[in-house]
Amino acid sequence: MAKKVYRTAQGKTVDISSIQLQNEAVRAVGNMSVNARGDQIDRNNNPIESRNKKVNRAYAKQTNVYDGPVVDQSRVPEEDPLGPMDEPVVQQVKNKDDGFSLT
Repeated sequence: MAKKVYRTAQGKTVDISSIQLQNEAVRAVGNMSVNARGDQIDRNNNPIESRNKKVNRAYAKQTNVYDGPVVDQSRVPEEDPLGPMDEPVVQQVKNKDDGFSLT
């Protein structure tokens, strides 16, 4: 862990790293039921599941890896896969005011 030593306004030195190590088993503030280290804990502050197990389980659930062949996307297809586009159809609609208009 990085050594974090700070000087207060009164000139005293505070070693944040040692304070973190002393209090890593203490319940963290919030509603997640974890200690300062990130372990899942019960009502009596006993660890249920460590942070490392939770992280490994989350990584194991990821399924965004594609094992198939890599397709070369640098070539432009010769033909449009949707086929040729037709011209839009224009209809004549009778307007009440001036006769016919195009829509």
